Amino acid sequence: LLTGSCFNAWTSASWAQSAPEANRLYQQGVDAYGNGRYKDAIRYFNDAARIDPNFSDAYFNLGSIYYDQKNFNAAVQAFSRVIAIT
Repeated sequence: LLTGSCFNAWTSASWAQSAPEANRLYQQGVDAYGNGRYKDAIRYFNDAARIDPNFSDAYFNLGSIYYDQKNFNAAVQAFSRVIAIT
């Protein structure tokens, strides 16, 4: 199960290599997730990934949220993107 501490542990691997705007949106996603605002977090992570299609942290966190919500098809898609990038 990928929640809480695992989610937070994955917040720096590709973060430093991404565009500043993608990083800003990503951080907003992390903050939204931490405050239980999952729809907002999904939007922020998707926006960050649109700006930087190789932002594996954004896709990983999307996959974690989708997994927690039992949206397994979306989780597999997001995690597959992480694998393809790395």
